[in-house]
Amino acid sequence: MDWNSAFATQMNRVKASEIRERAKTIDLSAVIQLGGGLPDRAILPHPLVQSVCDTILKTDGEAALQYAPSEGYGPLREWLAAYVTKTEFPCSPDNILITNGSQQALDLIGRVFLDVGDQVVLDAPTFIGAIRAFDLTGADYADIGSDFNQPNEDSLKNSSLGYFQADFSNPGGTCYSEKERTLLSDLVNRYSLPIIEDACYTPLRYEGEPLPSIQAINVAQNGGIDNSLVFRTGTFSKTIAPSLRVGWIIGPKEAIRKITLVKQACDLSTGKLAQMIAHSIASQHFDSQCEKAVATYKPRCAAMLKALREHMPDGVSWTKPEGGFYIWLTLPDLIDSKDLANRSLTEAQVSIISGHAFFPGDGGAKYARLSFSLEPEEKGTEAIKRLSALIRSM
Repeated sequence: MDWNSAFATQMNRVKASEIRERAKTIDLSAVIQLGGGLPDRAILPHPLVQSVCDTILKTDGEAALQYAPSEGYGPLREWLAAYVTKTEFPCSPDNILITNGSQQALDLIGRVFLDVGDQVVLDAPTFIGAIRAFDLTGADYADIGSDFNQPNEDSLKNSSLGYFQADFSNPGGTCYSEKERTLLSDLVNRYSLPIIEDACYTPLRYEGEPLPSIQAINVAQNGGIDNSLVFRTGTFSKTIAPSLRVGWIIGPKEAIRKITLVKQACDLSTGKLAQMIAHSIASQHFDSQCEKAVATYKPRCAAMLKALREHMPDGVSWTKPEGGFYIWLTLPDLIDSKDLANRSLTEAQVSIISGHAFFPGDGGAKYARLSFSLEPEEKGTEAIKRLSALIRSM
């Protein structure tokens, strides 16, 4: 059987993720991991998950092992709605859909808003998972440009959906200013353009003051969440445990109802036991889990930035993130990041991700992503020394 002839046309656009391939090296103890964007095992609350799971199964085990509503476990949606209401704007459980991680949230929203050939406007470089999710719809892409004061107007006018990361982006580690968030919200309103605000890393702020989300600004401009054009996605993967696969979408209830119908067709519902565990931990320990994560990652970020200043040769520059997991390198013109990533792994035993992975088309040759989430400060510093020496030799 020639399977390639049987596959759908969209499968021609589906490629192996360099990030997932690099993740296979994580069990190689000799390799220093600056590639995968995984949370450190030290912040995963294993004893707490075990205790909560035991309690749930003892007190409500039959319900926990049953199907959940497609919209999600009611108490979890109520907690999320109350948290948003307390910290940002009025929100009800009907404005929330629980998903299998925030990756599924991107997939579901793409299925609802995109037809084959429709355009997604984004801020490149961007999250490879978003590109892969929208690829399956047959979408095309346009870059909004780096200056929201002078955006690519055609990219907005001709798009059916937008995708943006306001806080500590993957891969750039960058953060939009409050002015940029307001400008983007203004543009969304002008062109009646639905957008996704991916807020996976928002709780992981190490420096500076929290800024209002694009969604919060848009909600205020339009008189409530049900009039907003912004869908915000979130997850417990970076703050509680990625294996629970519990994420969510916050948006206008009319659109949430439509997205829920697509989820029903995809998987019926997110696992109820995982949602109950996530709710029990989040409702009592969410802030302390975030504080624990920040305390772990903040010194790692600082140590890696210090090592970059001390060891990188001239011609290399990098972002200076205030949160999240990532630092974005800009390389000299003569160095291709794919070659650097391969040689870094085989010669220096340091795993990094080439910039090619984060652009929907050609691009990324002069960029590379470093993650500081997995390795302690001394190993992160050693990795930068090795990587710097390799770059000097190329």
